Amino acid sequence: MRSEYAIPDIQFQFQLHGTHYRTVEPGWMYPEHNHHFLEINLVTEGRQAVNIDGKERIQQSGDILIIKPGVPHSSRCIGNVPMTYQCVHLDIDDEVLYPLINRLNNVLFPEHSTISEKLRPYLQRIFQIQDDQSGAAAEARIATRIAILQVIVVLAEWASSVRISDFKLDKTDSPLQLRRLRERNGLEKKVRELMIEGSPEETIDESAFPPYRWIGMYSIRFPDIGFWSKPDRFMAKIILQKELESLGTVVTVVEEPSILALIFSDHFAVPPMEEYAARCKTAMEQKLHTEVESSFGGMTTLLQEVGRLYKQCERHMKSDGTEDDSPTFDFVHRDIRAAMQYIEANYTNPHLSLARMAKILDITPNYLSSLFTSQTGLTFSQHLITIRLHHAKQMLRETNLKIYEIAQRSGYSDAAYFSRLFKSTFGISPNKYKASMSSYT
Repeated sequence: MRSEYAIPDIQFQFQLHGTHYRTVEPGWMYPEHNHHFLEINLVTEGRQAVNIDGKERIQQSGDILIIKPGVPHSSRCIGNVPMTYQCVHLDIDDEVLYPLINRLNNVLFPEHSTISEKLRPYLQRIFQIQDDQSGAAAEARIATRIAILQVIVVLAEWASSVRISDFKLDKTDSPLQLRRLRERNGLEKKVRELMIEGSPEETIDESAFPPYRWIGMYSIRFPDIGFWSKPDRFMAKIILQKELESLGTVVTVVEEPSILALIFSDHFAVPPMEEYAARCKTAMEQKLHTEVESSFGGMTTLLQEVGRLYKQCERHMKSDGTEDDSPTFDFVHRDIRAAMQYIEANYTNPHLSLARMAKILDITPNYLSSLFTSQTGLTFSQHLITIRLHHAKQMLRETNLKIYEIAQRSGYSDAAYFSRLFKSTFGISPNKYKASMSSYT
């Protein structure tokens, strides 16, 4: 008998996504959809018909339906009475438990089956905790996690009792989209630490975050506290990400009664951020049919300033109208922002110059030159060259255009000058760069 033994390391976590309960009227239906989560659906009142991959299953009150990840399904309330259901979307990020539970087919457990009687109390407990307003928030969070773990235990014990001859553990069993979602969840945790919990500057790992030239923050607040207990809360993050995705990588964090959006952008130009805040507000109100308040927290080029952007968002959301002398983090002057946007849209014009830009902005060339350098660290000409060569490299990689054509489309009428400038900047000629990119495809 051994005197010592080391247990292998185990990394395990779970996520709930879009978990909700709802009471619906006769005739209600939810269209066909699919997702990357294990769905556990409990009907507590009425009857539900669920079409799973073309096959209909009828749920009576007390029945539990398990739907595998990625399977198309739709549902409707049948009969003449309202129907109440509870829906849990569960992801188990574990190389053993994920393939174990997801190896089984979609299955309906009747009310008095052994698995239903084991699962139902824990599923109901998850929602009872949310309805109970008497306890502390921390206690509710703990109780919720305990109930979810109990659900996982029941599912794992049930799945392991079913013999499937070809079952094998596969670390790549989870789909690519789900692995990416898990990565996004991890990124949300890191951003939350930066924003709300605070991370010492020396502990920030820049490589753990998306690449960026600048970072911006928005806050969307829902004055109706009841909004957060409705299933529409899950749509709010999706809408916000959709409205802002053109700016860069969007990471959203829920901090009731607000949703915070942090944008990591590698764009050269800084867009009119306030206009995006108004656009987000309009989209939310139109699609969610509830009052929305929006706030632009500002921008920064430093990751360690994210916590201060969050505090600025909080100040903007105060209703007392008080002001303070804290930094605004609007790190680019409005004239420079306008100039950068104009350059991004018109870099192909070979006549674009500091003097022309100053005339458009109705300021002097000397003032624009000084302001541009102090705000961006580059001269106007350096910034223009950076934009033009950035787009030139993209065309060299992605098109079959000739060098003189790329020069013209980058704002250079002289192809020889363009080639010399490209080589002096990148240490390689446009022709050799294009050839090197072709060898990788």
